[in-house]
Amino acid sequence: MHLRDIDAALHIQAVYRSNKARQTCSGKRCCINPLLDYPNLCFDGYGSQPFFHQINLNYPNLQLIHENPYIFVVRDFLCDELCDILVANYATSMPHPSATYPEQSSHRTSTTVYPADTDHTVSVLRAACAELAKVDLTQLEPAKLTCYAKGQFFRRHIDANFALEKSAWLQRMAAHVGSGGDPSEMTRAAEPCHWPARICTILIYLNDASEGGCTTFTFKDIAGESTVERDCKFSQVLSLISRLMGLDQQPPSYRSSSHPNPKPLRIVPKKGMAVVHFPATGPWCMCLPDTSSVHEAETAVTPKFIAQQFIWPSKFEPEKSTVPEVRRLWREILLTRDQVMV
Repeated sequence: MHLRDIDAALHIQAVYRSNKARQTCSGKRCCINPLLDYPNLCFDGYGSQPFFHQINLNYPNLQLIHENPYIFVVRDFLCDELCDILVANYATSMPHPSATYPEQSSHRTSTTVYPADTDHTVSVLRAACAELAKVDLTQLEPAKLTCYAKGQFFRRHIDANFALEKSAWLQRMAAHVGSGGDPSEMTRAAEPCHWPARICTILIYLNDASEGGCTTFTFKDIAGESTVERDCKFSQVLSLISRLMGLDQQPPSYRSSSHPNPKPLRIVPKKGMAVVHFPATGPWCMCLPDTSSVHEAETAVTPKFIAQQFIWPSKFEPEKSTVPEVRRLWREILLTRDQVMV
């Protein structure tokens, strides 16, 4: 792609962003120009809760489409021209399988590239994500561009890190307290509850997919089972943490055996639209994986391109982490990025 085309696209995105900013209603309680295919829920509940990361509720076209778990969409997050450049960026590279370990390859069949952060178009993408998530750029993992060719998919998964270790800790904590134990005995510094993890995911569709390729929140665990029992334990532990941390509120009320899981939520890929969700609680609630955020990329019928940006509660700097498991994971992410960078 010619440099003049890239410059033109960046200019369009800048004007596009400026026009959207003028449409923003400061202090708004819901989206003022919503997508009619999805609910347009009030921001009040999300804005007042202390459990999950707080994004920029004044971001133009931000629309809350689901509560518990909280799921947002942003119509026209990127202009068409910038989407086209990012797709071209992928098309001129050598993609790598998205699966991060051999056992994952049977249920994650897409391919991925890591564009250089110094690429101007990627810088614009990352700056927009940081503004939407209300975080510093240093909290962002390297951006990823992923393609789902016809027939490719990513079965049920969760974006949270250390999900097995933290889920095991959650189970032990619930059992410990249930038997009359002191909660503080289970929150010592070495416990997985103190490890940071991804607290926010921003996914951007780079092309339309009128058939197949939906992002579906299944509200079931990775094995396809109901999460009601696990959600009850999640709620119990969050209640304990709330008291330990001096928080006023209780966890989302839907997490009880008397309240059935909601129906799956299917989001149809629309060029330039962003989807935001929260795979784990915030660091003040110990970055616990939220199993209700399990989702899948349905089988693509036509090629689907997306950009992904994962966000951490602290600077993404491997050498400065005091947790060996976190240092190892971050180094692996950067090593993969360096091996397959565009």
